Amino acid sequence: MSTNTTPADYPSLIEAFNNFSSAPTTQIEYRLYYETGSGKPIAMSSSGNIDAPYVVITKDVYDRAAYNNLKVVDGKLVTIDNQYTSMLQLKKSSTGEYATAKNNASVLIIETEEIDQTDHYERKYN
Repeated sequence: MSTNTTPADYPSLIEAFNNFSSAPTTQIEYRLYYETGSGKPIAMSSSGNIDAPYVVITKDVYDRAAYNNLKVVDGKLVTIDNQYTSMLQLKKSSTGEYATAKNNASVLIIETEEIDQTDHYERKYN
């Protein structure tokens, strides 16, 4: 009894390999949906099930998952330069360099404005 076999010993297996075809690959389309008019992004999707205008984006943009610095202008995706955005932490003081509307620290008063009731804040350093 011989233990040496060759592919010729299994003709149905050879036929199966010759007839094998892989499943077709599907191309994933990554989309960024935006508001008409403003171009402000509202969502990203790879399934295409949102009823809004969209632009096709790269997988890299999709994988970042943040679109706060993106906008759609004339149907094209543009990056908004946010490098000048900063945050200043303030703490209340009696003579701080920042004058604000009374009881509202989010409204800074510029030197040329005359407002009777103000609070003062100074820069808070951590």
